[in-house]
Amino acid sequence: MHRVKLLSLLLAVLLVAFPGTVAAKKYKPINEIPGQVPETEEEEAVWQVGIAHQEEVRGGQELVNNAELEQYLEGIVARLMGDMVATIGLEVDVLVFREPTVNAWVYPNGTVAVQTGMLAAMDNEAQLAAILGHEVSHFLNRHAFIQIKSKQTQSAIGKGLGALAAIAVAVETGTIATGLLDTGQIWTDLVTSGYSR
Repeated sequence: MHRVKLLSLLLAVLLVAFPGTVAAKKYKPINEIPGQVPETEEEEAVWQVGIAHQEEVRGGQELVNNAELEQYLEGIVARLMGDMVATIGLEVDVLVFREPTVNAWVYPNGTVAVQTGMLAAMDNEAQLAAILGHEVSHFLNRHAFIQIKSKQTQSAIGKGLGALAAIAVAVETGTIATGLLDTGQIWTDLVTSGYSR
């Protein structure tokens, strides 16, 4: 019985501590990568998912198709990025979604998306530039790709820890399947419940 309590305590400590301490590879900001962007095939795959979504929504009812508005917003983004646009070889692109909620995001390939609710909430161009600049910083620092890689790593570690925990539980109780499923679910909940902003 003492061994079960010790194993349970060890497992609890690992499950709580490990998600926040997974050593992440240090990724350079996009503007510091010499040569081709995206840097790897993995990152290219992440970009392609975003590009596929953009292609799916272009011309659809969910977008505000207003060339003048898009040019205005793209001009702000281009000014914020300055010489980096040419350095990266990026085509500045902004999509405006017809949605009353206040939100903006950036796709992994640098396309900025803003909802009409966000535009309506802005009092001036400086506020708008701050929001767009915030989104551009996510792109430059490769946050979408890094977040996906981090979750993949944490998931793999969690599965390994879950298997070890299930074996430890099975030694004491003889029920490996239940322990493995429960531990895997706890780990998944911990890894995927973080707030990304």
